[in-house]
Amino acid sequence: MTKMEKIFNFLDISKKTWYNWKKEERAIVKFIEKYLTSDDIDEFIKTGKINKFELLPNIDNMLIEIEKKMEDKINQFSPDFSSVDFMMKMGMLINKMKDKEIEITQKSVLNYLRTCNERFLTDDDVVSYAAGISILEKHEFDLALLHGLF
Repeated sequence: MTKMEKIFNFLDISKKTWYNWKKEERAIVKFIEKYLTSDDIDEFIKTGKINKFELLPNIDNMLIEIEKKMEDKINQFSPDFSSVDFMMKMGMLINKMKDKEIEITQKSVLNYLRTCNERFLTDDDVVSYAAGISILEKHEFDLALLHGLF
């Protein structure tokens, strides 16, 4: 069954109704087309929920835990740590990497951090920031990057 057939069955509407709604630019059509995959529709029909949406309320808590985890590790190396300073300097570092067309991954950031000679980073920054980033799991790093923790 195609995605469109699943949508028609799920909403209990005809193909004609769908295309009328689309022509009317109904929000539900835009939402379904933009955010739901065929697998999402299957998952909802089978389980009554879509797991990727279930995680959304927990993201803020996850980000707080990630930030705390990094801060605790960085503070071991740099007791005068400032999260604002960290975010600013890491943002600058990542922008420099993007300018050089370096893919932004946890490994590439750590490698660049350890080998770069940026004036805005002290030796203490490099050691402590590398420690803070390396303590993260891959999914934590990706989530922190996506949500602007650095």
